[in-house]
Amino acid sequence: MILKKIYFFLALIFFLLVSDNVYAESTLDTILKRGEIRIGVDESFMPFTMVNKKGELIGFDIDLGNELAHAMNVKFVPVIINFEEIIPALLNKEIDIIFAGTSITGKRNLKINFVGQYHFSGQSFLLSKRHQKDIHSFKDLNDTRYLVVSRASTTGEAAIKNFLPKARFQAFKKEENAYRAVADGRADAYVSDLLTLSLFKQQIEGEVILFNKPFTYERLGFGIRPNDIDFENWLANFLLQIQKDGRLEKLVQKWMQNSSWIQEIQ
Repeated sequence: MILKKIYFFLALIFFLLVSDNVYAESTLDTILKRGEIRIGVDESFMPFTMVNKKGELIGFDIDLGNELAHAMNVKFVPVIINFEEIIPALLNKEIDIIFAGTSITGKRNLKINFVGQYHFSGQSFLLSKRHQKDIHSFKDLNDTRYLVVSRASTTGEAAIKNFLPKARFQAFKKEENAYRAVADGRADAYVSDLLTLSLFKQQIEGEVILFNKPFTYERLGFGIRPNDIDFENWLANFLLQIQKDGRLEKLVQKWMQNSSWIQEIQ
């Protein structure tokens, strides 16, 4: 009986210690006390985050970050991080949340939690014009004759490895370098989100062929650290609110359904 009581009190003490630790490390609490939210963004992923001619960050995720910060009554601090390093930066507490057009995948979900979806995407490809008579679908690229490129650590890279295992592959750190490799004839095809590809196609009209039917379906979400219950709850309610009151749809129309802003970054 005495032994059971000892076990009970030890378990209670452990629970209280863990509970206090979770509360002390609450991201939501930290953001409010700090007076700013540090959002990890990738500066070269159209239309989510880009740099305009004035050197300013613009895009869907930038506007969404401003909405989020305003709702919390804190300052929005975008932190530019290369996409390959953005999850480690979150886990190391260099940022509070990831806004980088990030697809929710099982592999990523093993490391971090996601809230959302706030948008969706699908992988497709840009093709060098010299192959327009030979390639009729992404399956035709599954051959050692073709060099297929993507941005490193993206779902485009994963799609190539999953669907085109026979093709030669090269990864680039920046989206622009990947699509330029195809436009310049150094690669045969570039795999990425269809929305991003369609925007690149407008900048290099006539040099490449766009296959406008995606062969994957991907949900985009906010990336946060695991076991962050308070922050996850707040974000879920914030997302529901902007979906229902039309603010999210306005951002979709501004950045996804209208390309006039491309002139700002050229």
